Amino acid sequence: MEIMPHLEPQPVSSSAYQAITDVNNGFEKLIHDLQALQQFNFFPADILGSWLNLVLRTQAEANSHLLEVLHSREMKNSAYYDRLCWQWERELEDPNDVLVEAEERKRQIAAEQEKKESEQGESEQ
Repeated sequence: MEIMPHLEPQPVSSSAYQAITDVNNGFEKLIHDLQALQQFNFFPADILGSWLNLVLRTQAEANSHLLEVLHSREMKNSAYYDRLCWQWERELEDPNDVLVEAEERKRQIAAEQEKKESEQGESEQ
């Protein structure tokens, strides 16, 4: 089976997830350090508070964008492997299964029709 290049998986290594973890660890250290500086009464609290808010906003935006990229790649990978599994399942399928499924569907339709007719008969009474 030949795979078109744009349909090939786009693996995401664990090192990408680890790098995001490392970035967040860095943000957490910076946040902790800014909060520690707020304990000293000689640093301007309003400036430290503003910097803390900037760091928290930057962390949230960075995570949002990084995770969006990862999510997109992982969804494409999921679709790629889902397609491979579906193709494999189709190859393993027994042609007689189609006939069995058709018979089962006929029974379902007949049961639905019978129920519908029964309900119509009750409403006419």
